[in-house]
Amino acid sequence: MAASADWYPDPAGYHEVRYWDGSAWTDHVANAGVAGTASLDIDAPPPSPAPPPPAKTGGGWMDKVKAVAQDVAEQGKAALDEVSAAPKSTTPSQQGPAPANGPAPTDVSSPPPSTSGYTPEPDLARQLRDLAKLRDEGILTDEEFSAQKAKLLAI
Repeated sequence: MAASADWYPDPAGYHEVRYWDGSAWTDHVANAGVAGTASLDIDAPPPSPAPPPPAKTGGGWMDKVKAVAQDVAEQGKAALDEVSAAPKSTTPSQQGPAPANGPAPTDVSSPPPSTSGYTPEPDLARQLRDLAKLRDEGILTDEEFSAQKAKLLAI
């Protein structure tokens, strides 16, 4: 199969590209996007035709599901990285006893009332189960699972 008319690397090597009209090299050349003309002073073979594009395999619903699962896994990994990188908050019991004339300690089981965007940390057991599920489904490798588990347990 002959190469179709198009720009190809200059067979003489003097220019970036030279135009092949489908049957012979022309005098049309280009360097860095600037067109010009130059005669070809060698007997050059025709360009090799471009390989055909790879056949599309799959593309069905299963491939789409796998792509979505991969996207979700990447988002999950990013969220875990964000949670593990967040500064650890201290609770009143970790801060020491309140002064005798100071405010009474607050209940640590509920988040403090605030509009500053405070969100409680997710349940550790649930996060570990979610990680194990991702590993079991083949979305995370054993090494990735171990690294994320170590980050969670370091909290």
